[in-house]
Amino acid sequence: MTMKNSQAEKIYEKLLLLQVNDDFMIDVLVLRKKCKDLSEIICVDDEEIIFSYDDTPEFENDLKELMNKYNLPNIFHFPLKTFIVNNFLLKPEYYPEITPRLIPTIEEPFFYTSEETGEDAVHFPKNWGDEQFVAIEIFPETTINDIASNWDKIAEERDRLYGLDRSKSERFVKSKNIERDLLIYKLRKEGKKYAEIKDIINGDVRFIDKKIEYQEVSKIIKRLKTKAEKKVPPKKS
Repeated sequence: MTMKNSQAEKIYEKLLLLQVNDDFMIDVLVLRKKCKDLSEIICVDDEEIIFSYDDTPEFENDLKELMNKYNLPNIFHFPLKTFIVNNFLLKPEYYPEITPRLIPTIEEPFFYTSEETGEDAVHFPKNWGDEQFVAIEIFPETTINDIASNWDKIAEERDRLYGLDRSKSERFVKSKNIERDLLIYKLRKEGKKYAEIKDIINGDVRFIDKKIEYQEVSKIIKRLKTKAEKKVPPKKS
């Protein structure tokens, strides 16, 4: 069976093949020359400070233009920059992995003193209170195996957002009686007596194999509430 390459292996292979492209290598050499010619050592108060062109916004713009020219997504940024600056290509195991992040980005509110009133106040960002989601960025090189191999940290970020503790949660097992039990709960909320609930449930063709005794009603309701609390915990603020 043919093994599918990972995202990192695809990026590595593409960067290897790009070195056969003469135009690409000319562009790379131009950037390397800039890094050499425009980098210098500056003395400030008898202290030498290294000014590297590859640490400047100008270099980042050059790199972005190069990536756009050859249709390379953002995931190529780190290995391509290393290739240009250090003149060697990193092995796939050092490439960025799929990283979950929360969207939209929401800044924390902060305290400040009003210039007009001199009183302390709190500034809330415009999207404060918006719901956040866990997102991953998928590139042309991304495979289902990449997502699977990084699933633990994706799930960890998801659980952190929703306030879940997987070490304490039960394995999900489909309840055979949840529709019946929910109807029992609703009937009781409507004020029906246990005997009435028993007759309604036992007379419903949907629950022909799930008949109950009136003594079971309170136990079923209590069990349903407990399960609901475990399966749908409140979201942490």
